[in-house]
Amino acid sequence: MYPHPVMPNVKIFDLPGIGSSHFKAKTYLKDVKFKNYDFFIIVSASRFKENDITLANEIKKKKKNFYFVRSKIDVDKAGSSSPIFLITSHDLNRFDFKDLVETLESDLPDHKKDALVLSLPVYSMQSLAKKYNTFMRAAWAVAVVSGGIAAAPVPGLSFTCNIAMVASFLTKCYFSFGLNEKALKKLSQRVNKPILLEEVKKSLLVQAIGRTSMLTTKMAARLGAAGVIEALSSFVPFAGSLTAAGVSFVTTRYVLQEVLNELHRKAKHIIEMAELE
Repeated sequence: MYPHPVMPNVKIFDLPGIGSSHFKAKTYLKDVKFKNYDFFIIVSASRFKENDITLANEIKKKKKNFYFVRSKIDVDKAGSSSPIFLITSHDLNRFDFKDLVETLESDLPDHKKDALVLSLPVYSMQSLAKKYNTFMRAAWAVAVVSGGIAAAPVPGLSFTCNIAMVASFLTKCYFSFGLNEKALKKLSQRVNKPILLEEVKKSLLVQAIGRTSMLTTKMAARLGAAGVIEALSSFVPFAGSLTAAGVSFVTTRYVLQEVLNELHRKAKHIIEMAELE
């Protein structure tokens, strides 16, 4: 199992090949605990073999989705027929990667679509826009939680929780938008533009998010005024709790959306520099 670097609820399992000495074709699905997975991607860098077709048929019988992915297609440009997707990791805009993503999105349950969108790499303006819209919706949810915590008459609790929630949220944005050093190096190599990494370093906010201690300090400063109001409100019965909740909600939402917009602008600029569609 490989945990996603940003989305802890997304887990990718690299299953052993079917038909090996330890994983016989007839008992394969039982051996790999078939019921644990949402869908299957059957990947081949050459032709699809009889065992691959057998596996697909068994998955189909059990009413779960599967997808054929033919990798390294830039090497020999094999033909395509649905539901086989042709991809190359060197350029995600070529061939069928976009179609694969759209198919996965349409087939997944609604509550899992956002996790898929946020876990994928940024490969186009459209993919970035989807991530941005998903995070915008999530920002409201975080602000609502913030308001709920602020209503509790415990001085300092909301301020501490807000910093942790905001820092966690923005860190996810940072990685999902591909603004971290590892993702930028990979993109720079792929499009042969080393300047991309230097461009991101111009943003003090991006640098702060890349360093947890700096981010915590920066967010504490932005949320500080709201923290003082919430602390004073906690001494006023009932009405004070409502005031604190309102202040916390509005402030948290404003900070999240403000920083999210800044990260989005930077990611959009990177895509433009990389000349991705």
